[in-house]
Parts: sequence; C-alpha cells; structure tokens
Amino acid sequence: MMLLFFAISLLPSFALYFLMRGLKKDSGEYRKMCRGALLAGATCAVPVVFASMFLNMAEIILGRVLGEDPVLRTVFHTFITLALAEEGVKCLTLFRFIKNKACSWLDMVCFMTMIGLGFGLLEDIPYAIGAGAGVMLVRGVLVMHGGYGFIMGYFMGRAGKTGKKGWAAVGFLLPWLLHGAYDCCLSDTLNAVNEDIRIISVLLAGAAFITAIVCIIFILRARRNALYTEPFLRQETSEGPGEDTGGLQSRESDPADNNKA
Repeated sequence: MMLLFFAISLLPSFALYFLMRGLKKDSGEYRKMCRGALLAGATCAVPVVFASMFLNMAEIILGRVLGEDPVLRTVFHTFITLALAEEGVKCLTLFRFIKNKACSWLDMVCFMTMIGLGFGLLEDIPYAIGAGAGVMLVRGVLVMHGGYGFIMGYFMGRAGKTGKKGWAAVGFLLPWLLHGAYDCCLSDTLNAVNEDIRIISVLLAGAAFITAIVCIIFILRARRNALYTEPFLRQETSEGPGEDTGGLQSRESDPADNNKA
C-alpha cells in the first residue's frame, strides 16, 4: 500500500516533465536533452552530498564563532549546509548542461525545472522510507524542487535574454532563500522556541504549490511567444565561431519589461 502511495506521489513531477518534453514533439534532439536534464538533476545528488559534507565541516570549524546558540546553528545548517549546497549544485548543473548549446528563455525554464524535478525525485526515495502516506503525497503535490528550478530557470533565462547579470543573481538567491527558510521553519529547534514559526513553513509550502501552477501557465503561454522561444545562444560552427557562448548574451535591452507571456 505504501508503495502505491509513493508511486502516486511521483505523478505530479512526471506530469510536469512530460508537459515540458512535449513542447517540441518533432525534435528528437530536444527530447534527448529533456531526458538528459532529468538525469542530470538526479545525478547531481552525488555532488550535493559532498558539498554538504564540506559545508558541514565548515560549520564545525565555525562552531566557536557560532557558539552554543542552537538557533544560530540551526539557521546556519539549514541555509548554508543544506539549502546552499543543493541550490548551488543545481545551478552549476544547469550551466554545465547548457554549455555551448543554443537555448531560449523557455528552454532555460524547462531544463532547470527538469533538473529540479530529477533531484526531487531521487530525494523522495529516502524521505519515503518510514514516512507516512500523507507526507509522501504532500511532497509529491508541492513539487518543491521543480518550483525552485522554475524560479531559477526563469530569471537565468531573463538574464540571458537581456544580458543583465543581476537577473541571474536573483535567479540563484531567491530559490536559495526560499529553500533555506522552509527548512529552517520546519526545524524542531526553532519550533521549540516558537511554535508559530511552523506557520511560515505552511505558507512557503503553499507558495511552492502556487509556483508549480505558475510554471505550468508560463510554459503553456510562452511556447507560442517568440520572446521566449527565440534562442539567445548558439554553438560554434565549422565555418567559424558564433556568438560568445562563455556567458549568457543579450539581444535586446529588456524585452520582458514590455512583453509578458
């Protein structure tokens, strides 16, 4: 029975994945990249473990600075050791995945969301062990890592389209802070100090669900809008180098200011 609940909890993630995968039904290369993005998200769990171990060592070394204050230690652990490791590795995974590839704003959103989904699907396995059916279903419906991926991909795509690196910074900072705040407010340490803090985690969970809905709406509307589907990167060709693919390049000043999906 628990295996059935676990399988049901995976449906929202796979539904979102196949929605994005179906955007270019005639492109075998795109479908291959979609599979690659999902797999990249799952496999990035390995470097996340090592990054967390390194940050945990830093946490121990900084113990003298942090002192014995359990709240301060919890904040450091959730925001740095956990959230920073996961979002940082996923962000680097995106940059490595799109390197020297022609990408549009919509592609950035889809690939980063898939990376988040892949990581979330693998993370759900250990969470499912010993968890109740309710926990599994809630995690499945929220699709939190997919939502964080959407936020990151949206602003990274905007940075690529406009050439404004500040949007890339927003794309990393926002999911990192949301992720850290969610984990922090769920901690037993903070809830022992003030039980009302758990309400914040509930609100953040609700925001994650809304983010997943916004992601679906964006994808359905953006797929027919050239602003989001026109590539802003291209590969080097045999005839000579194309545009510089070392970073996200600008073609327009900031088209999103006057155009919406």
